[in-house]
Amino acid sequence: MKVQNEFGNLDVGRIGITTNYIVDTGSLGAGNDKWTSTTVQTYTVPAGTYWILWGGQVTRDAAETLVVNLTDGTNTIMNLATAGAATGQTDLLEDLPGNYTMPMILPAGYTVVITCGGAQGAGAEATCVVTEVTL
Repeated sequence: MKVQNEFGNLDVGRIGITTNYIVDTGSLGAGNDKWTSTTVQTYTVPAGTYWILWGGQVTRDAAETLVVNLTDGTNTIMNLATAGAATGQTDLLEDLPGNYTMPMILPAGYTVVITCGGAQGAGAEATCVVTEVTL
């Protein structure tokens, strides 16, 4: 068994666990290639892995609507966040009805899709915090 540090890797036999893994787009500013557009960002669970999704947040710098969905790569499984036109931070699962709780286990190919109703600027950010498990 090997533990690098609290932000490193843990290998137990054939199972590899990456702890405190932050899937972070950073800001939308010039030179950042992590945003796929100024309105949509998609995080995809890599092949051969599972993600334990602990949470996340989206910060909008332009007053536009926000929808964050969990999909199986094609179909929407559930909504993780919805917000009206505004700026500022929205946390995943913050204001949804029902008994949704984190963490959630996501198999390979599942996606978290962040969609803003209009273009965001250099101050927009999005983050998902996951534990990645490789079998």
